[in-house]
Amino acid sequence: MQKKPIVQVAKRIQEKNNASVIIPKRRSTFSVISTSEKNNSFLLRNGTYVVLTETLDKNNFICQMYRPSQIECFFTKPCQSTLLNIAFVKKNLRLKRKTINVNQLYKKRVRLPVESGYVFIPLLHTVEL
Repeated sequence: MQKKPIVQVAKRIQEKNNASVIIPKRRSTFSVISTSEKNNSFLLRNGTYVVLTETLDKNNFICQMYRPSQIECFFTKPCQSTLLNIAFVKKNLRLKRKTINVNQLYKKRVRLPVESGYVFIPLLHTVEL
């Protein structure tokens, strides 16, 4: 049997050109997204912390946004908490309300109340992108 590499290359190129392009549908990496207290805190890619307050539809939410300038360290020893992605925000801050799409959510957070505000802590099972 005689091999013809040029013919095989030509066939592979033709197959590649005729193949349909399959673009994977982007899914949310979060298993639960809701407006309940235990599932409504997220970090956006720009460093903004958000708390989902209302559901508009399956993919859109109204949220309260904490600007990066409102984020403080929760502790400073042995290192700053922000190095571990643990952030503190004061209560009674003026927050911006905005509509966001589920694709804008980057990492899930837990928001725990403390005396004078809230602490945002990353979840260990969050998918890192």
